[in-house]
Amino acid sequence: MQQPALTPQQEAINEVRTRYEHGKLTFEQFEYALNALIQAQTPEECKGILAELSNTTNTALDAIPTSSAPAPTLTRTPGHISMLNLVGELKRTRRPWKMGRRTTVFMGLGALKLDLTMATMPPQAILEVYSFIGESKIYVPRTMHVTVRQFNLIGENKALGEERNGIFTFFNEEEFPAEGVDDATAPHLIIHQLMFIGSVQIIRSGGQPTFFSRLGALLSGLAGDMKGLDLRGANLEGADLSNKNLESARMVGANLRGVNFRGSNLSRANLTGANLEDANLEGADLSNAKLVGVNLNDANMTGVNLSGANLAGTNLNRAVVYDKQSQNGLPGTPSQPRLPG
Repeated sequence: MQQPALTPQQEAINEVRTRYEHGKLTFEQFEYALNALIQAQTPEECKGILAELSNTTNTALDAIPTSSAPAPTLTRTPGHISMLNLVGELKRTRRPWKMGRRTTVFMGLGALKLDLTMATMPPQAILEVYSFIGESKIYVPRTMHVTVRQFNLIGENKALGEERNGIFTFFNEEEFPAEGVDDATAPHLIIHQLMFIGSVQIIRSGGQPTFFSRLGALLSGLAGDMKGLDLRGANLEGADLSNKNLESARMVGANLRGVNFRGSNLSRANLTGANLEDANLEGADLSNAKLVGVNLNDANMTGVNLSGANLAGTNLNRAVVYDKQSQNGLPGTPSQPRLPG
């Protein structure tokens, strides 16, 4: 089937994006042109914006002093990393990854999740994220100074405790000092985000070791029997608790983000209000567990046993939920756990 022709507005937006990707526009010019094109009503207005942009760019280039020295060879900008995803999910959360001095992410339709606590990056770095429709979550280290510029045509902007909702919402160079370290010597991250429709969030994560995070490391190395353990309010983010016996454990309000519970026994455990985002629960036994108000966003629940579990108010957004494998070894079929009542 033939694709529908682009409107003059869409063609103009593509042209602006191409110029920016080729380094012909600064971020400020790119942002200005997009905002103007979104509000344009006629093809003539779109052409006028492009013409104005061309004149501005030419004027800026003309102002650069000329030199008799030979022109340098054109090369890719050192330290520039690009990521592209048209439809689906783009996640960097489970293993170490690398950022450049400038990292650019282009998202079409889908969900983006970047955990910068897992990334290596230079002391001064820029992260640019351009999304059309979807959801974007970025986790930044507490020990980093962050400068945020966000624009959202329709949706919500959340940045380190600040929030804007509605139409044409934005943060303009908001500064968020590092926590727990001298801000003057802390690494500096600049985040530029542009979203047309959806949700944009920047969240603090990680940071200085605490009693509970050290506890998570300690539990990871202990033997498997932890039946009835009291872990209420504990911060066990990223701990490896695979193949442990946590029957009847109390983990009310605990931070269990990214914890590996693969093959663990969590039957009759009380996880009310716990954060299990990105947790790996593959093959875990959660029978008769209390999961009231639990966040299971993006959790891996392949083969989990949820019989008798109380899931009232649980967030299962994008959780991977499958039945256990059948006896003939074939993969199970997708399913949704039955909610009480």
